[in-house]
This record gives sequence, C-alpha cells and structure tokens, in this order.
Amino acid sequence: MAVRNSYTDTTTDIPAVSDAIYNIDFNEAGLLQLLGHSSKNLSKFAVRAGWPSTTLTWLEDVNVPKTTTLAESGFDDSELDLTVASSTGQYFRKGDILGIYANTTGTGPIAEKVLVTAQSSDVLTIVRGYGDTTGASHSNGVFIRLLTRANEENSIYTTEHITTPSAVSNYTQILDASVEMSETEALMSRYGINDHMDMQIGKLFDNGGSEGRLAQLLHETFYYGEAVARSTSPVYGSMGGFNKFVTTSTASSNHVVDMNGVAFELKDIYGVMRAIRNSGSGARATHLIVNSWALEKMSQFWDDKIMVSVKETRVPGHPEVTEVLTPHGKIRLVYDWMCPQDEMYFVNADRCGWVPYREFKRKTIYGGTENNPYDGRIEQVIGEYTFGLTNPKSFGRIHDFSISA
Repeated sequence: MAVRNSYTDTTTDIPAVSDAIYNIDFNEAGLLQLLGHSSKNLSKFAVRAGWPSTTLTWLEDVNVPKTTTLAESGFDDSELDLTVASSTGQYFRKGDILGIYANTTGTGPIAEKVLVTAQSSDVLTIVRGYGDTTGASHSNGVFIRLLTRANEENSIYTTEHITTPSAVSNYTQILDASVEMSETEALMSRYGINDHMDMQIGKLFDNGGSEGRLAQLLHETFYYGEAVARSTSPVYGSMGGFNKFVTTSTASSNHVVDMNGVAFELKDIYGVMRAIRNSGSGARATHLIVNSWALEKMSQFWDDKIMVSVKETRVPGHPEVTEVLTPHGKIRLVYDWMCPQDEMYFVNADRCGWVPYREFKRKTIYGGTENNPYDGRIEQVIGEYTFGLTNPKSFGRIHDFSISA
C-alpha cells in the first residue's frame, strides 16, 4: 500500500494566510499633531474676520530699538556730533544717555557715556564724557546702547518714535489624491483586506488627517515649503514653510546657524537658545525637532539628571517625550523621521502651525449608486492648508552639520 504524505496531493490543501498586512514604512506625520492642523489654530494668529481666504495675513510689531553703531571714522575725544548707523538716529531723543563700547559686540566695560541734547536724522548732538566717564576716541562700527533717559527740568515734552506693525502673509496650498478601481476589484475578497477602497484611502488619509501620504506631504511643507502665489493659468500655488519666516534677516545669525559641515556641540545648541531667550520676554523655544543622528549625539551631552520623560499633552494619546533642563529653561526633544539628518529646528509650538482653508475630506467622485454609468469607483481625498509662524525670534535652526562626527 502506498503511504500518503503532505505532498501526495496538494489540490485540496487550505493555505494558511495571515489575515493582516504588515507595513514597516512610516505612516504618521507627527508635526501635524504637535503644531496642529485644525481650525483651532486660527486662535494662534487671532484671525477673527476674512477667513477663509487663499492668503492668511497676521501682524507683527517690535519695540523701538535701543542699540546702534558708530557710523563715522576719526571720531576723536572732543567731537560733539555723533553719526550713527543709517536710519537708526530716529530711535533716539534728547535726554538719552548712551553707552559707547570699545568693540562691535557690546560686551565688556563701557568706554564712554554721552548725553544726547538734540537729534537730526542720523546725527546726535551730545555732551561728551557724561558722569564719571571721560571723552575718548572711538572706531567706526563700535556698539552703542541706550542706557536710560534723563531729560532736563522744565523742558517741553519728548515725542517718542512710533513703530508700525508689519503684515506677514502665507498662501494656501491644495493637496489631493484619488483612488480608482473597477467595481469587480472593489468587491473582491482578499486576505487582510475588508474593504479595498477603504484600505487605499487610508494610505492617503487616516487618523483624522494626521496619518497617510497626504498628511506627510503637508507635514513636509514645514521643511521644504515655498510661498508661491497662484497665477491666472495654470493656477498652481503653494505655502511657505519654516525657512520662509525664520532667516538670518528676520531673526539673526545667532538664531540660524550654518555649521558648514562641522560637527555640532552643546555650546551650539545653547547658543541658539540664548539668542532666542535674549530676543524678548515672550521669546522661547518649547521643542527641539531632530532626526536620529542628532538625537543619538545629544544623548552624549546630557545625563539622566537633566533628561526626563514627560507626557506630551499637545499630541493625542499623550505620548512620552524627553524633556531637557538647560540653562535657558526646559525644552522637549521631538524625533521626526522627516527632519533632514543634518538639521535641527528650535520651535515655539504656541506660535506656529497649519491652518485649514478646508480640512482633509474624503469624497466620492464616481460609484456607490445604482444609476452610476461608470462600472467602477473613484474616491478622492482633498484638503487646502496654509502655514503660519509669528515672531521668528522665538525660533531657531542649526543646519549643515556633520552626520559622521
């Protein structure tokens, strides 16, 4: 008698197939959850009227500057007309006591104090060697700071310089994708798939729009967004991201640091945090966004005494993140797999985020009705958003650092 084994007849075998599909690729778009992408973000920019619009505009203002530089050569110890940097003379008034430093950075002792008695354009009439200081020669470009004001008795009033708020704008950007399949394919039974259309749409848009390919493309605008206004034809347009608003011009070279391929050190991180902190009472970075290389290297800088796990309440589910205690306050490290490996971003989560013109929505283009003339289904996910960021001096970036040292 022949002995049957498992290979004698395989026609009637029932294969053991997993009823789940495993995908190791990243699906989430974490910054959307951290910084927000719902209509709640309108409150960050105090938008009360005129929205929705294809342009989001917010207003920013600054206090009257208190510093300038010497803008003349051969300034000796007796000259009474002080010329300051172009267009900065308007910030000063009679009665102002100024400190002139011996360098361009405003560090170290004050070389001389002077009293302003009149101002005309960028020329200040001064009393030399005010108080206990004496008149001295100063080099072109040295740092000058307003120390205080001491006006004369019984003088007429002093009209202060008035600043004008500036308007900052960004454009909206449409993101969409569709899934098309035959009616037969849509109805076919498959392992690991209850509804094939739902599965494919989920790859585009899931978890309220914070996961999926379209969510990731929205997320990427933080790093790579370009502000381009829509033209008449073709009507393309896009939003600017972080780098549109935070530059060496809008912030400073201490906020935005180019490492030129050199390894970053702890002093570089603290340097940006110091620049942010020195920018004003409301300037602070709440989060430091990094990729795997920077996160790994940072673990060498800090020990368990200043690195603690905390709940991130801004993100649904309140996941644990690492909070670091620094000389400039607490900051939370956020690993973002989309962050460029050679960059890190200092972010104030209270002052930036995405705002929806229309939130991601799934809609049927064809299919799903008895009278549908098309033997198939087409479903679309579409959304339109812009990105806002106020007070760029609350932010910073270190870029182009070595990822091998």
